[in-house]
Amino acid sequence: MSNIPDETAQALRTSENRLRLVTNALPVCISYIDRELRYQFANQTYQKWFGRSTDEIINQYLWDVIGQVAYENIKSKVDQVLQGQTVEYETEMVYSPNHIRYVAATLVPDLGEDGQVLGYYALIEDRSNQRKTEAELKDLAQRMLTVIETVGEGITLSNLGGEFMILNSKLEQITGYSREEVRSFQDFLIYLYPNLQERQRVAQEIQDVLRVGVRENIETQIVTKSGKRKTLLVSTSRLEINNEPWLLSAYRDITERQVIELQLRDSEARLQTIVNNTFDGILIVDSQGIVRFANPAVTRLFNKSIEQIMGSELGRPIVVGGSAEIELHSRGQEVKYAEMTVAEAQWEGENVYIVSLRDISERKQAERALRESEERFRRAFRDSAIGMALVTIEGEFLRVNRSLCEILGYSEAEFSHLTLKGITHPEDWSMSECYQQQIIRGEIRYYQQEKRYFNRHGQAVWVLVSASLVRDSEGQPLYLIAQVQDISEQRAIDQMKHEFISVVSHELRTPLTAIEGALGLLATGIYNNKPEKAQRMLEIARTDCDRLVRLVNDILSLERLDSGQFQLEMASCSVAHLMKQSVEVMQAIASTVPITLTTQPLEAQVWAEADSILQTLTNLLNNAIKFSPPHTTVTVSAQDYGASICFCVQDQGRGIPPDKLHSIFRRFQQVDVSDARQKGGTGLGLAICQKIIEQHGGRIWAESQLGQGTCFYFTLPKA
Repeated sequence: MSNIPDETAQALRTSENRLRLVTNALPVCISYIDRELRYQFANQTYQKWFGRSTDEIINQYLWDVIGQVAYENIKSKVDQVLQGQTVEYETEMVYSPNHIRYVAATLVPDLGEDGQVLGYYALIEDRSNQRKTEAELKDLAQRMLTVIETVGEGITLSNLGGEFMILNSKLEQITGYSREEVRSFQDFLIYLYPNLQERQRVAQEIQDVLRVGVRENIETQIVTKSGKRKTLLVSTSRLEINNEPWLLSAYRDITERQVIELQLRDSEARLQTIVNNTFDGILIVDSQGIVRFANPAVTRLFNKSIEQIMGSELGRPIVVGGSAEIELHSRGQEVKYAEMTVAEAQWEGENVYIVSLRDISERKQAERALRESEERFRRAFRDSAIGMALVTIEGEFLRVNRSLCEILGYSEAEFSHLTLKGITHPEDWSMSECYQQQIIRGEIRYYQQEKRYFNRHGQAVWVLVSASLVRDSEGQPLYLIAQVQDISEQRAIDQMKHEFISVVSHELRTPLTAIEGALGLLATGIYNNKPEKAQRMLEIARTDCDRLVRLVNDILSLERLDSGQFQLEMASCSVAHLMKQSVEVMQAIASTVPITLTTQPLEAQVWAEADSILQTLTNLLNNAIKFSPPHTTVTVSAQDYGASICFCVQDQGRGIPPDKLHSIFRRFQQVDVSDARQKGGTGLGLAICQKIIEQHGGRIWAESQLGQGTCFYFTLPKA
């Protein structure tokens, strides 16, 4: 048996109070939850979050405090920490009662000596208002309730034969045996100490009492009637009654005190772990400005060791009961920024300051980078050679640059009173509005449109508008950013080109068709008496005639589409059927390369003219076949975008340079000038496809990676 100093419990409680005082000063939630998911500790910040007192949290289940919704959200994390893993996560939590916080949490397992998980520590930081946090430490709450120790002692008077003269009710309460039961036993020690070695040790203690007369505060463990083990302090004296030795014993139950001492030691270790693992630096500074305590996080802020910080003079904090941003300078290191929160407290009987330091250096750097980025954007916006505008979702101008003012003749002040619809030609507004709705719904990322704006003098100015949408952090639309290029001259040139093509194509089509027919007859070999060289030249002539006829046909098709003479006969069309037809038409050409054509059918209906869409698909397939290496695959697929269907023709060819992805839809444009000669193209196929799709109210574009292939996309409205 060993003597236990009475001061042990008080010392442990003082240590716990000290660590709890530090923990309660932290602006983060700290708790300890046992393996049964019941709370065993929660600091004041935790209580404040959930509007509960200590008594309303301790021994409550996790889901009863944070709410079932929040528990389901973190259940997998809790399972991990109970398996012995340290878990870190950030998430948005819907806590009971119905308040939302974005939190960063660290869950640290509490391992027993045998490696079993006894519970876990939870450090939870509220980052909902991270950039505007004004943490205020409240006055320290009441100290932890003093552990109530058991008063009263069990008393027995017995002889060496096991006969009890006195046995009070307190001993009955301690052991669970009644007086009658004890007096009926031949040897009560057998029941209190079932283990033989324990009985032998107690018997030796009794012999010591008989020899020396008294033994005080001997610690021993008994087994009660219910099988529960209890720890007692026993004081025994030897009495002589009728010349017979009797033993007068007092039994004090210290089981609760031992449990409390163990809990206090565990609590001290837990709180020390919490303080050592917290995100923030913690300092305790006395009234003279001397550092009395520092946690490991402080070393990262000051770039010094704990030994260098402890005992150093920090000075009295300038902010008490509030927060302030401060600069931390270290020789040879970049300046660090911290948010300092200070509270007054009592520590070891003297007035001290609890200083919490949160590293906000990254936030400061991000704010500085944001300011620089905004300044670069302002300069680029202001000095851009093309017109630029920021436009609200409702179509009001937020901001314009000088180039746009020069294009339309309005001043920046005048633009603040204009709307996008107000300066757009009525014939172009419906298409613009359709694009804007698509980009707001997220169906497209950006759009381009040739349209007419009215300038300050009421004249229509042709412009090319490229627009995209800026969204906030939650994905909600903020405003449109538009680039506006004056293409009036380009439109005039195109008009001249259209007129020229119209005249030339009509003049050349009939004679070229006649030449094709004549040379076709010669190519059949009916004039076999001609020399082989002449026969070869005739074949070349026929090939060139074919190319010229294709050119004229493409020119005429494009002219009909541009002039509005081509009337679409719209109907509900099967997406899968259109894909199947286009592949069947091109299968023979693909087989000669050879190229494999595949489809990924979609069971849906589009509102379109079938022949025009079939022409578009075959044009795109023809291009894909021409620019794909042998033994590769060309795929036709479609996806449902809600209000529209998006078709895709994908090849595994050489790809298209990024600077050519938009120009290839212009007339007579080739990625490589030699393609027209080597591949037999006219440079008008994609322009025709674009006109067809635009007349259907859709959009066509290309995406490509050099050396990996190209995807051509176009959208059509659902039927």
